[in-house]
Amino acid sequence: MDLNYLMKQNNWQKVIPIQKGWSADEKYQVITKEGESLLLRISDKSNWKEKQEEFQRIQLFNQLPDLMSRVIKLEEIPHTDNIYMLLSYLEGNDLESVLPLLTEENQYDLGIEAGKILKKFHQIDIEVDEAMILRKLQDKKIHQLNRFLNSQYTSLPQVEVLEKYVRENSYQILQQSVSLQHGDFHAGNLIYTNNKKVGVIDFNRSDIGDPYEEFYKLQMFGKESSQLFVKGIIMGYFENDVPESFWGMQKFYVFHTSLFSITWAENFFKEDVEKMIERMYQNLADYDDGRRLIPKWWE
Repeated sequence: MDLNYLMKQNNWQKVIPIQKGWSADEKYQVITKEGESLLLRISDKSNWKEKQEEFQRIQLFNQLPDLMSRVIKLEEIPHTDNIYMLLSYLEGNDLESVLPLLTEENQYDLGIEAGKILKKFHQIDIEVDEAMILRKLQDKKIHQLNRFLNSQYTSLPQVEVLEKYVRENSYQILQQSVSLQHGDFHAGNLIYTNNKKVGVIDFNRSDIGDPYEEFYKLQMFGKESSQLFVKGIIMGYFENDVPESFWGMQKFYVFHTSLFSITWAENFFKEDVEKMIERMYQNLADYDDGRRLIPKWWE
């Protein structure tokens, strides 16, 4: 019913479901009568306030000239319990699937390009209560740690190494700055456009917080596709001069997520939990069981 109404009201020609991704939104590629592609996201009306805030954050990102999804409208769907957001559609292929097909030099160069885009995201001016946001972030991380410690997985070998580091270093969050965050910046949410450039999509996890928090997913998941691409992002972001303070926060976020992602994966399938446990031990190995500040894969 929602789709029929939207197609009729907007004079769309075709709506194609998009199955990829973890979002709770229903996602579709829209083809207009003029042949233009758009992105349609449908969600429950109870999310109206959150979606308004998301729409406003994307508008801030859209101030930049870089290739990315751009918001068009956010409206309720009459006589339903749903709302919809319409965005521009970025043509190309998802970068995660393309990276293994590219040369090592191209992988690294695309990482440099993506890192420079991310830096520009974090430099967008916002007015917020930084201290309050950082306190909430610290509380959230400790709460998530405690959730893991109340789970069935605390008997896993070496868990105490990760827990100890997270507990002893959560205070560092309070020393960080605050910026807009894309919230899910990795190759799976980047597009290799038709002109061989990097485009950014899926801002639905955007937020305001520690800019360094953006990087842990690159190490947790992104380097499986291409370590060179991940290295390029970090080097592009920091203009080839990575500070030691970054590595301390990266280790904190990676160790925290190594634990929390296991309980998070319980919402899905047993094999997802097993994959997260496997990643936890890979992260421990990367940090030489916690003795290293900079992970081995960076060498």
